[in-house]
Amino acid sequence: MDSVIANAQVNDNPGNRVALARRLLSEELGVEHGQLSDQLHFTWRGTARTAEIVFGNVADEDELPDHDLMPQEEGRWRIAIDLPFDEGEWGPVEDVNRVQRLRERQQGERSRTVAWLPAHLSAQRFQDFRRLVVIDKALADEHRFDTQYAGHLNADNRSRAKGLLETQREALLKQVKGAFKQAYGLAQKQAADVVPDFDDHLVALPDVDGLTLSFGQSLRDGIRHVAGKLLVHQYPAHPDPDLDPDATGTAVRSADTKKVFTHVRAAAEARDGRVEVPAADRRLMQRIAGPLRLGQQKEAYFELSWYWPDHFRQLARSQGVTGYLSLITLTDWTDRPDPRGLPDFLARLVVAAFAETDDRVWVRGGTVLDPAPELSAIKDHDALRSQPLPAESDWDTARQRFETVFGAKPPALRRGRMVNQFARQIIEAARTHRDHAADLVHQLEAHASFLGLDQTAGTGRLALARRSLQLLDALTAEAGKGAAGAKKTVEALASFDLGETSADRYGTSVKKARAVAEAVASAPWSTLELAAGLGPEGEALLDSLRHVARDDQRTADLRDTLARTQREVVALIKRSQAAATPTPVPVAPQPTAGDLSLDTSTSDPRISYTQPQETPSAASGSGSGSGTARKSGGRRTTVVRAAADLQAELSELAARHPNATIEITWQVVE
Repeated sequence: MDSVIANAQVNDNPGNRVALARRLLSEELGVEHGQLSDQLHFTWRGTARTAEIVFGNVADEDELPDHDLMPQEEGRWRIAIDLPFDEGEWGPVEDVNRVQRLRERQQGERSRTVAWLPAHLSAQRFQDFRRLVVIDKALADEHRFDTQYAGHLNADNRSRAKGLLETQREALLKQVKGAFKQAYGLAQKQAADVVPDFDDHLVALPDVDGLTLSFGQSLRDGIRHVAGKLLVHQYPAHPDPDLDPDATGTAVRSADTKKVFTHVRAAAEARDGRVEVPAADRRLMQRIAGPLRLGQQKEAYFELSWYWPDHFRQLARSQGVTGYLSLITLTDWTDRPDPRGLPDFLARLVVAAFAETDDRVWVRGGTVLDPAPELSAIKDHDALRSQPLPAESDWDTARQRFETVFGAKPPALRRGRMVNQFARQIIEAARTHRDHAADLVHQLEAHASFLGLDQTAGTGRLALARRSLQLLDALTAEAGKGAAGAKKTVEALASFDLGETSADRYGTSVKKARAVAEAVASAPWSTLELAAGLGPEGEALLDSLRHVARDDQRTADLRDTLARTQREVVALIKRSQAAATPTPVPVAPQPTAGDLSLDTSTSDPRISYTQPQETPSAASGSGSGSGTARKSGGRRTTVVRAAADLQAELSELAARHPNATIEITWQVVE
């Protein structure tokens, strides 16, 4: 074994000694190696935190220049950890002096830096550490061990030497780690392990009260104890009791805040500011909502707190802030009068809870966010603003009218967020129906004469269509005009003069506008006009159609009536045509020889029998199997009757064979 150590002695150099010390300390402290710096991740009072770690000789300004002692990220602490030995002339006292000189050079607010300075290892323990360096390097690479350090041994001896070295390494590790714990002030110093004349282990650039070590702790617990003391100094107003009341060491998660916010919002929407929380969430509400002053979780109910609305409004008044309150501003105000140091996602929970409690709406780039963003979707430049509310009577009236006219459910609660949501619903519904309502007015006015509509009447289908269009225009007039516009949109629906017509009749006119307008536009007016020449029955059909046209759509369906009237006019034309056509007189057949009996007493003289010849038309008919269908002919009739007959026949033909090609010939004979 000694021969192997002798071969590996080359590894006992300052670089390897520093590397092993850093590795052992990182493992014992629980430090992770990052790209820019080593980092210590830990949980403090129920929140996840990070501190920056740097290892090196604090006294050596070349090894650790001033900028390496300063935190690289805003709001974090940097802990500079010296090693329990020095290769040069420096000692712990020189380390302390370096920090003191840096304190004197910094004016005003000092950097968040603390140096953790160990006592030096005793000479014997330092020799043990150097032996550990050699053994550790010898065992680090199996190939190198077999070929370089123990290559002179046979396989059995190499295996035996390796086992002995591994055993010795474990023993040395235990000794060195115990000495490290003493050196860093976490255990009683023993002269055999460390130089016992140094106890000033923690030196910070700012003045930090109570910055001491606790005997008996491990290095892992010790550095977290130190980091916690630094955060207490940095955030004196951090929630107390903290967010980990059971000291589980578990940090609050972003997903937890989503549940909490759901119950806070529900309480804000309740008239009495309280809501029953499911049993599974009550412990979470006690852990988070209480310390954050969002409210108090009782046995079953959560009661909302007004701490944050009062806090933010007071700061806004004192600083003369009116209008929008940005997320950045409100987050800063969570640290007034003393810093609380809430992580971003908890600060956003506080701001979002304030928005619900104080009935404010989220704005991004001047536009209201509807629906309100989830906690994770809130952006740094988002802001909150107050939302003017319509009177409760206007709110109730608008809700009733909206459901009746448009057939959709409005929001129930008269809150800022809901006012914007309701206004958006109103505007979208009005825009959906507006063009169809305008088309209905146009079509009714275009055919008002035939339909017998009085364009000056204040009631009836046309008047209601015009008023419905005016209603839809009024509902979109305030679109895009911000908070005041949302309030005015709701008020416009509530205050619109419906006259003596009920809201449900407006609703039918609006919702059926498209179907009725299309029916009027596509109606067969030329066919309907023929009814005037069809006598009393035709006039009766027109009177019935005009009566329906004058009534509103809820009273009588104009669309169905137009279709029905067309069918009835066509049927009437067919009946009239059939009545005007005379019944043909049957032609008596000419007798033939075959019709005479030869058995009578007068049969002499005999009459010769002659087979009649087929006419071309008869032969053609029998050959085609179509009977004696007439292929040509003519008749006389009046112009009015002919027009009616032709219209009826062509309507039927167009329905059955819309693409057929026809030829029409007519002539005036008298």
